[in-house]
Amino acid sequence: MPFDSKVTDTLHSLRSIVNRLHDVEFLRSLADNSDEVLSLGGGSVVSADYTNVSETCRDHWNRTITALNLNEYWALKMLFNIGRSLPTAKVANASSVYCQEKAEFDTRAIAAMSLSNLAVWLLLLASTFRAILGIFAALISVSTAYDVINQLLSHKALNSPKIEPDQSRDESPCEKTPLLIEEKANITKKEKCNSNSENETFQHWLFQVVTSSSHAVDSFFVLSGLLLSYLKLKEMKKGKGINWFMFYFQRFWRLTPVYMMVMMISACLGRYLGDGPRWPKAGFEKDFCRNNWWRNLLYINNLFHNDDQCLKASWYLANDMQFYAISPLMLVPLHHYYPLGVGICVVSLLGSAVAPGVISYVLDLPPTPVGGGGSQQGMADYLTYYYIKPYCRMGPYIVGILVGSLLYKTDCKVKLNKFLNVLLWLVFTALALLVVYGLRNPIAYPDDKLSREVSALYNATHSIIWGGCVAWVIFTCVTGNGGFVNTVLSWSPFISLSRLTYCIYLTHPILISVHTYSRRTQIYLNNTNLIYLFLGHLALSILVAFVTSIAFEVPMMELMNILRRRKQTK
Repeated sequence: MPFDSKVTDTLHSLRSIVNRLHDVEFLRSLADNSDEVLSLGGGSVVSADYTNVSETCRDHWNRTITALNLNEYWALKMLFNIGRSLPTAKVANASSVYCQEKAEFDTRAIAAMSLSNLAVWLLLLASTFRAILGIFAALISVSTAYDVINQLLSHKALNSPKIEPDQSRDESPCEKTPLLIEEKANITKKEKCNSNSENETFQHWLFQVVTSSSHAVDSFFVLSGLLLSYLKLKEMKKGKGINWFMFYFQRFWRLTPVYMMVMMISACLGRYLGDGPRWPKAGFEKDFCRNNWWRNLLYINNLFHNDDQCLKASWYLANDMQFYAISPLMLVPLHHYYPLGVGICVVSLLGSAVAPGVISYVLDLPPTPVGGGGSQQGMADYLTYYYIKPYCRMGPYIVGILVGSLLYKTDCKVKLNKFLNVLLWLVFTALALLVVYGLRNPIAYPDDKLSREVSALYNATHSIIWGGCVAWVIFTCVTGNGGFVNTVLSWSPFISLSRLTYCIYLTHPILISVHTYSRRTQIYLNNTNLIYLFLGHLALSILVAFVTSIAFEVPMMELMNILRRRKQTK
């Protein structure tokens, strides 16, 4: 909603005292003297907020004052308490806007950096390959030094002249605002400078890929269950039996070291990774994960409230580990008596459909995290009581186990009739499109939202249907019935990228948080900017994941391989 003319004129009149706002002593004197106020007219006043006055405020103000207009209220809020007579002013999380003093390194941060540096130095000294990595690290250091110097020069330039916004043009509210945007679908209205176009964005067909992006998680559950089923059944067929202790230990060792290292960096060093008027004082993790880190270590964090988690995206790891832990209840019957194993899987699959359906109906949940039905309380309960719970997410994993066992039984040799193959491709393609685009109208048009019953039906079935579609693609490609789809998915560069996916998953939330909380302006929401920002985050996540994988993941995997080889030689 734009400012009315009176408020706009009032804000423009404040530009005459902009230079005084650069004077931190003036701000402190204004804060100390409650009688000294700046009048906005109409009975409203602006008084200084003493807790927000600091040396760093001048830097934040210098960056913000060049992008006033719609952001003028936000800029003023950084330094002042503004009265209630500005009802039309938009504030981006005003309660969390503040000027931050430069944080000093505490004990936990020093310990985290010491452990990280130790791991990196051990890595660099390990082999000739590590020496090559050292050269790579040196190049990074040189480029980082250049960036720091460049930033200092830019910082000096920002503090030199006092910038007066040009009043000769009647600019649109977003014209001076950098067109920045997150790829997340749940951007709040207060963070966008084009709030009026929100409905247009959600109505666009391309944006439905974003609103339905949660199905990507189901794809990984299918892959995990399929690979586990196929490989372990082949191992059982050799008659050597399975060492169940190693079955669980290898999985724990494969996931945990790099997982804990990234969580330590997020909890202990996150607060030092950036700055800004909305930068969280205590970093990205609640209370530095002091009280709940053990939940992540035991992979049970998804059983607690979503707001009380460390590294919130790690709910997926907890689910995956829990599915892995109970998988022998299906794998052993599938090996010894296949029909019995299939029966157990089918019953479990029905349970994974009934549970989310009942929960959705009782709590009146929406069909997606961004709406489409349900009540307001249901929206608040969606993540905690449905989205992250194992009994609501296991369906695709069971589908993967069933398809993996089928590939094992057929030895990946299935010849489909061409007509039947095309027909099944059409059916599964239609189902996948229905899952992704079927909720366009309920999400984009609130009057068309789903009823409680239909939302419950969707929540009960959509993950299983999507899992079946992904499993079909895998099945046809492995058995030689995938055609050009198999050619595309077999592209060799995907193999290298697949080795980084775990570290990309772990590190990308930190990168997105750094970008989000470092913003000095509101964001502009449209599909083009979403795509650009997504690709930027993806490229940066790949680079960070490469370093993380080489430093923390690969050494642990190599150590496990060494132990395994020694055991085999004995």
